[in-house]
Amino acid sequence: MGWCDGLSNTEWRSRKGELEDFLGGEASARGMFIVSGPRSTLESAVAVYGPEGVLGAQGRLHVSKDERFSELCVFNTAIGRLGVLSGYDLVFPELTRRLTLAGLQILVCPVRATERNEYLRVRHCAQARAIENTIFVALCNGGAESDYGESVIFTPCDFGFPDSGVAARAGTFGQALVVYDLDLGALENAREIGTVTPLKDRRVDLCGLSEQVKVRVVKDHG
Repeated sequence: MGWCDGLSNTEWRSRKGELEDFLGGEASARGMFIVSGPRSTLESAVAVYGPEGVLGAQGRLHVSKDERFSELCVFNTAIGRLGVLSGYDLVFPELTRRLTLAGLQILVCPVRATERNEYLRVRHCAQARAIENTIFVALCNGGAESDYGESVIFTPCDFGFPDSGVAARAGTFGQALVVYDLDLGALENAREIGTVTPLKDRRVDLCGLSEQVKVRVVKDHG
């Protein structure tokens, strides 16, 4: 269950405000960026906090029609250009490609899975997105006792990165901390002179994105 599952709407809103204040305070006090996954079945958006406050939120695009969002966001921060896709959205490669074409370097993917097949479906898609777009992808397990699957940081499979495309990984169950020094310079080099350069080599006549979806670039105050 999520952090606020089982609460009334009034109780959920109150607890939601408490957590937002806490995460915003931690990001400010520690000079860091925090991406918080959906904390309840009542909530579909993922919030991004920075040292200067809340940068914004990315809604899940593939949910019920009453909750559907249509905007993608790239957060331009001091540590790189971040994007967020959670759960089922990661299964659709066009979303990550649109973010990448708008400048994405690091994709953060909160995931809550209770079964192995559910987790592996998202994990395999996450690694594919890293290879297809020459980006870093951080897959973040919810950390609850009922959540299955490890947190992982994926890289492109090319020189300058781990052969496996897995930079760091945590345990399968429970809370864990994964740390890795992401080299954005190596990422940009791989896009230009890598063994394969899928962003440069893709045939727009076959792989073009014809429908226009707005990608909003959100700039960090710092």
